[in-house]
Amino acid sequence: MRWIALIGLLLSFGAPAAEPGKKLYRCGNVFQERPCEGPKPAPAKVEASKQDGPSQAALESRKKIRCENFERQVTELVDREKVEKSAELLKGWVAQRKVLEDRMKSDGC
Repeated sequence: MRWIALIGLLLSFGAPAAEPGKKLYRCGNVFQERPCEGPKPAPAKVEASKQDGPSQAALESRKKIRCENFERQVTELVDREKVEKSAELLKGWVAQRKVLEDRMKSDGC
C-alpha cells in the first residue's frame, strides 16, 4: 500500500500534466504552447528584368564586338591567301574565310 502511494506521489511530481483546453505543439524534440516557427522565408526575388537576361544594349554591344572580330579574322585570312604558295593550304584559308563570311551574314554584320 505504501508503494502505491509513493508511486502516485512520484508520478504527480514528474511531467506536468497538460491543462485541459490547452494545445501543445511538438517542435522537434520540444513541446510548447505556441505553434512551431515555419520555414524561413525565401530571399526576395530579383526583379524580373534582371532575370530575363542581358539588356538590348548589352546584346548590341556583343554583336558589334563579334562583327569587328569577324572582320579582323577575314582580313587576316585574305592576307594569308595572297602570300600562300601551297594550293592545298590556300583551299583551307578560302574555306575558313567563307565560313566566317557566312557567320557574318547570319549575324547581320
